[in-house]
Amino acid sequence: MRLSLSAVLATAALDAMGVALTLPILPALLRQVGHDGAPGWRYGGFLALYALMQFLLSPTLGALSDRHGRRPVLLLSLLGQCASYLLLALAPNFTLLMLGRALAGATGATGAVAAAYLADVTPPAGRARRFGQLGACVGLGYIAGPALGGALGEHGVRLPFLAAAALALVNAAWTASVLRESRQHLRDEAPTPAMPPASEATPMTSATGHLAGPAACADAQPAAGLDRTMHVAHHPLDPLGPLRWGWRTPGLPPLLGIYAIFALVAEIGGTVWVPYGEDRFGWSPWSVGVSLACFGACHALVQACLTGPLAERWGERRTLLLGAAADASAYLLIAIASQGWMAFALLPLFCVGGLAAPALQSLLSASVDGAHQGRLQGLLASTAGLVSVGGPLTISVLYFASRHRMPGLVWCVGAALYGLGLPLALLALRSRSARSTHPPRATPPTGQA
Repeated sequence: MRLSLSAVLATAALDAMGVALTLPILPALLRQVGHDGAPGWRYGGFLALYALMQFLLSPTLGALSDRHGRRPVLLLSLLGQCASYLLLALAPNFTLLMLGRALAGATGATGAVAAAYLADVTPPAGRARRFGQLGACVGLGYIAGPALGGALGEHGVRLPFLAAAALALVNAAWTASVLRESRQHLRDEAPTPAMPPASEATPMTSATGHLAGPAACADAQPAAGLDRTMHVAHHPLDPLGPLRWGWRTPGLPPLLGIYAIFALVAEIGGTVWVPYGEDRFGWSPWSVGVSLACFGACHALVQACLTGPLAERWGERRTLLLGAAADASAYLLIAIASQGWMAFALLPLFCVGGLAAPALQSLLSASVDGAHQGRLQGLLASTAGLVSVGGPLTISVLYFASRHRMPGLVWCVGAALYGLGLPLALLALRSRSARSTHPPRATPPTGQA
């Protein structure tokens, strides 16, 4: 099992590395294919296309992994990544470059499947720790990605993509040899019987088969027939099916809204960190690279060492609030920072802010039964992907419109969004606790009082 977990976590790191390695070489790559100066719409479109494909296909991969297993979906995605990186390395024009980017986004949506695998093999009480380790691997990918892209880019703009293709191929071979299917026991079970009478239904299901008390029954098994009902309702190749399912699942919509707010705030740093450092602190590309590497290292350390212990000691709710408060404070402080060393000093506070995401992800994971973890993780990845499509474009417009008069405005907007999201989180979690204390009753059968 340890080898299987290592393969899944390595896949997450490789995904992050593949995204991050393009950052230092993207302007040069666009110039090489004949677009000197990298016009904004081309640059933004190249970034947004990856997120768009993630949005469209993350739910599909998650649902397919629920039906056919995690292992084949991961292997197919890794081989697709290898092909996409080769296309990016060889593309002679912008059109083929965009095609390679689209393929990279379509096959790089493995984070949902990786998270679902961890949920399969981890008890609910330990999922925050596992999701924290997953976040740590993503952080490691964002350390190695820019460093690898910058170093190899000195010897050739296309070389980083060839290296990424080789890594994806090696990872696919390793995964094929060591990864064990986490849902094998579910596929080996006998077919589920028809829906039992309402008097025999568990409290977690309503008469329609949907979850009725997500928090109260996080550890319970789904009622017989629930899995069949859900799969009939939503075809796994429908990218909007999980979104409709999530909207109709009691207790999920408020937490999903909070998740979307947090995802939007996270896009601020990823979008403006480089231009803000250059404009505000006079950073060179080397300084930018060092800051990204330091952030990635600190982020990985916090995710690996603090997320699990804090969640176990304080609970996911308090860990979520601590992370959001730390991130909001960091946003306000960097908005008024005037020296580059101040930004470096704030990196630990930014990384503590990263505690919020795995804590919220763990709360959401506990809101559905084990048969739909893949659908849920695909839904979360899809939500983040949708935010990643429009978020960077909106954020960059705001930053470049205000950078001369109010360069820190975009960071203040992020802190204000946290001010909106935290009260919503408190209300949603309080409602969730009320459901746990007073779980809904099963609907009595016809003819009984």
